[in-house]
Amino acid sequence: MRSATRGELPSRGRTAEIFAWSDSQVVKLFFDWCPPEWIQREVQAGRRLAFTSLPTPRLIGTVSLDGRHGIIFRPCRRALNAESPKDKALAPVAHGARFAELHSAIHENAGADLPPLRPYLHTSITNANALPSGLKDHALSLLASLPDGEALCHFDFHPDQVAITYQGPMILDWMTAHRGDRLADIARTSVLIRFAQVPFANWLMLTATNMVRRVFYDRYIRHYIRLHPEITRGNLQRWMVPVASARIGDDVPGEQDKILAFLTASLEQPMAV
Repeated sequence: MRSATRGELPSRGRTAEIFAWSDSQVVKLFFDWCPPEWIQREVQAGRRLAFTSLPTPRLIGTVSLDGRHGIIFRPCRRALNAESPKDKALAPVAHGARFAELHSAIHENAGADLPPLRPYLHTSITNANALPSGLKDHALSLLASLPDGEALCHFDFHPDQVAITYQGPMILDWMTAHRGDRLADIARTSVLIRFAQVPFANWLMLTATNMVRRVFYDRYIRHYIRLHPEITRGNLQRWMVPVASARIGDDVPGEQDKILAFLTASLEQPMAV
């Protein structure tokens, strides 16, 4: 790990800031509250991604600056700018199918050397204090019946994680990458899209956003199943319960009531096969 100075700040996220590093590189500089294991997991994922053909920034190395840890990437011809319209995530309605194809491409790769997903979910569900004991027991019991899987799972794959570059869509932010069942990763995307809240939105904006979101999600799921006919919505539903239960532990504002209502309803409905 080497030290150096940062350049222009093109982008800021929840866990890190992205600075220009050179003409062909950027540095993702994490906030000091980020646990070291999160950063190490993204480095580990970057090394794994080097053996794939996935469209994603390539890991160069690590850096230390002002007591903060960072990762240097080659971002594919230019630095990504999340604030520019050209770098916005895939447009919801028009690109649902393309989003499914990108997700399928991720799952075609093995998650070798990455931590297994099922134990992570077990710990997250166990530690979700806002999850009532009956729902927690139901989620843990269902999780125990589900397969481990060996696929590469992004586990935070949503439209904002896909940026448009001059070379096409690019998949970002691999901090949550694991090895697991592809259906668990699809379930995580489903939870993120279906239950996410729009902060500070008025009624009209919220209604329009939810309508677009439903169309995008339907196109995404339909196209993924078209690509993989062996997958059914019933198989996906079995993963939705433990994945949504684990999401409760993230304590995201505005999501808990909707997720708890979904989980409560799942107790009353027979699980499809």
